[in-house]
Amino acid sequence: MRALAVLIEAELGVETMGTVWGKHLYELDGFKRILGREIAASIARGEPIHDTQPTIEFPPISIELRKRAPYKYLTNLQPISLTQVGAVVVLVTQSVNGWFCFRCHLDFAHERLHFDFQQDLWGKDDGSAECAEMHADVNRFIYDYLCNGQLRLLNSATNELLSRKDAFLPVNCMVNDEACRVAIDRWVTIARERRQGVKAADAESAGT
Repeated sequence: MRALAVLIEAELGVETMGTVWGKHLYELDGFKRILGREIAASIARGEPIHDTQPTIEFPPISIELRKRAPYKYLTNLQPISLTQVGAVVVLVTQSVNGWFCFRCHLDFAHERLHFDFQQDLWGKDDGSAECAEMHADVNRFIYDYLCNGQLRLLNSATNELLSRKDAFLPVNCMVNDEACRVAIDRWVTIARERRQGVKAADAESAGT
């Protein structure tokens, strides 16, 4: 049957499941629906679209990993920058409070979504307990992603799946479980201490 499928593909152009899967068309399918197939095809050819096409409105993005608990602070990320570099669209999103940014590269020429956890995540700390909780959440996401996480990007408004990737496979490196857990626990502790500090300050203020 496998040989027959290969023959049918060669003679009739009916692609096998393996061929279709190998094209990774699911990685940018949702983004193509947002842009429109014609615009996506123009980008794939490296044709600039900013001067000839209407303004493209991207929806807020939520980040998740398949079969992992939700990440509270990685939802409803607002698009703040959309830049075309040849056949690649660089999408930058930011949390509503401005604490956290997520970036990804939409490579239309090769039908791939590129994401580097070391380069495409960044945030700031405003000294609040909630911000510390956000950093704990982001560190948990990084740890889960390194442990063969399957990245999924969704439209926050409709919960529509925009992109999914195969499981992340670390190359030439090992995941340091202890270091990852320490990073998460550190921010959890900081958040707890900050909340206790606020409560103590409120109590002192009420006493005076």
